[in-house]
Amino acid sequence: MKKKPNIIAIAGFDPSGGAGVLADIKTISALGGCGRGVVTCATAQNSKGVKEMTFFGHNIVANQLNSILSDLEVSAIKIGVVSNPDSIIAIAKILKAFPKIPIVLDTVLSASANGYRFLGKTGITALRRWLVPLAKVVTPNLEEAAEITGKLFPNNLNEMITTAREMHKSFSYPVGKIIYLKGGHLDSNNLSDVIFDGENIKILSSKRKKGQNFHGTGCALSSAMATLIPQTNSLEEACRRAKAYVNGAILESHKLFPKDSYGELNHFYKFF
Repeated sequence: MKKKPNIIAIAGFDPSGGAGVLADIKTISALGGCGRGVVTCATAQNSKGVKEMTFFGHNIVANQLNSILSDLEVSAIKIGVVSNPDSIIAIAKILKAFPKIPIVLDTVLSASANGYRFLGKTGITALRRWLVPLAKVVTPNLEEAAEITGKLFPNNLNEMITTAREMHKSFSYPVGKIIYLKGGHLDSNNLSDVIFDGENIKILSSKRKKGQNFHGTGCALSSAMATLIPQTNSLEEACRRAKAYVNGAILESHKLFPKDSYGELNHFYKFF
């Protein structure tokens, strides 16, 4: 039997399981990985939004990460919410010693459902300085891209392409590292994401499910990428398959959740 890849999800705790490290572990498991979690903060939230957050000190965050890396062979890492600069720096200092482990960075700045803020300006500066250089794939949405780059919000596909190019350049990324710009905030019937690797632009599109928004799609996408990178040995193919997985989890969400909810994904739609 082929050994399952160990995938670390560094993220916050959402008690509803729709987002954060619980959603990451579900995604990793659904795609054939073995999920390991590092919890950076605890939240009181559900599908309607975040009510409260308590971030953990950088020492316990670092100790969680070291505990896994010192004990297991890790194939990839996904980083989501890291809610204070000290933890960002602590994580980066540890991961610099593991340059062969691919990292997917989901630049979560606020909650999608109600806009609850996870990271301020000082945190964004730390994110850019410490974690961005370590990542193989960065997955901002349009609001995050505008805030991180200080540019205007992209309003159409052409502007998304320009933004992806600008981000890649501003991060001083070599050819091969990927900016995966998520287009879910555009007012369109299609969901178009942009992949830019420093040379080539690729567009991944899917139909928007009408009448419902979804909680935890970015978490699932980035953890799916992290799980699929060691299986495909291709960043672009991992991105494509991750997009297809999330689209399927959205389309099959009706089996688990009512139509009038702020929808959650059906992470195990391939199984039941």
